[in-house]
Amino acid sequence: EVINRPPSAELEPGQLDQDSLPDYDTLDAILELYVERDFSFESIVEKGFLEADVKRVLRLVDLNEYKRRQGPIGVRLTQRGFGRDRRYPITNGWSLGE
Repeated sequence: EVINRPPSAELEPGQLDQDSLPDYDTLDAILELYVERDFSFESIVEKGFLEADVKRVLRLVDLNEYKRRQGPIGVRLTQRGFGRDRRYPITNGWSLGE
């Protein structure tokens, strides 16, 4: 039996990923540019993505950096991974703007 339903973190009844995130194609493209290719916010927006989507995705990636430091370094699946390949400060509420 195949279950066919929209993706959800299932934290609350009726909650869907699409309620708070861009569609997966957009999300994947933004993440690739930011994490894999080290594009800046401005450079990603210049590629044609909505400023609000880019701001939200980059903010979520940066806010959750501390979670990637709590566990052991995982397997790197691409040329550039989290850990040694990506340095981002996690103390004192530092952010790249705003």
